[in-house]
Amino acid sequence: MFLCSIVYFFHLKTKVAAQVGINGFDRIGSMALFASIKNPKIQVVAINEPFISLDNMPYLLEHNTVYGRFKGTVEAREGKLVFNGKDIDSNSGAEYIIEFTKVFTTVKAASRHLKGGAKKVIISAPSPSAPTFIYGVNQNAYKPDYNVVSSGSCITNCRATSGNIILSSTDVTKGVGKVILASMGKLNDMAFCVPTLCVFIVKFNVNLAKPTSHDDIKTAASSVFDVTAGAQLTLSSARTIFLYYNKSSYSSRVFDNITNMLRSG
Repeated sequence: MFLCSIVYFFHLKTKVAAQVGINGFDRIGSMALFASIKNPKIQVVAINEPFISLDNMPYLLEHNTVYGRFKGTVEAREGKLVFNGKDIDSNSGAEYIIEFTKVFTTVKAASRHLKGGAKKVIISAPSPSAPTFIYGVNQNAYKPDYNVVSSGSCITNCRATSGNIILSSTDVTKGVGKVILASMGKLNDMAFCVPTLCVFIVKFNVNLAKPTSHDDIKTAASSVFDVTAGAQLTLSSARTIFLYYNKSSYSSRVFDNITNMLRSG
């Protein structure tokens, strides 16, 4: 099913859910596991982690600087990962693979999961070749014949700093251009790393195709939108401030994309 050899499986009880496998158990992969517990439409049935030892996985799950300690139970026992009392099971049956390793970001590379039995692959990073879908923006453009898609990025290149605000870089406008094709080449951006652990601020000054009110912009916003920081500059231009809350919220949006794919066939 997966591209690497160290595979840990577990089952969670749900009635009707997408059967999901996580390839790459980094910070986002672990948050996806946590998010799945609260989502009855998602059943994580498999985890593949080629870079972290089984003995170290429980510690990484239990201790999270940003989101606090995990309140459930997790342990490595007899060569198995036991999560909330559920042992590893070698029969995964994962149909939707979320590619968290950031290694297989092209359609060609990610399609190797399809050869292993998966029906769909969702890349959790910008992809140069896979169509990109952001839930709340363009999920309706998804078609059932898309077997490998990208769910964009949670902007993990933004690292927390110790005390200074420093100029950084971001691929936000490139990502927006892939989702909203009409905006390609019409946006520019800049970013700052600030001393916070899990937030990324994006400022957009936009020229609008038609007169639009600030209230209309607030209603249409898909990301976390700072109402007070944004402003209507003219009838056809506005300043907007968006916040990315990384990892946890991003994991939930990936699952939103999967449930949309499941509904679409």
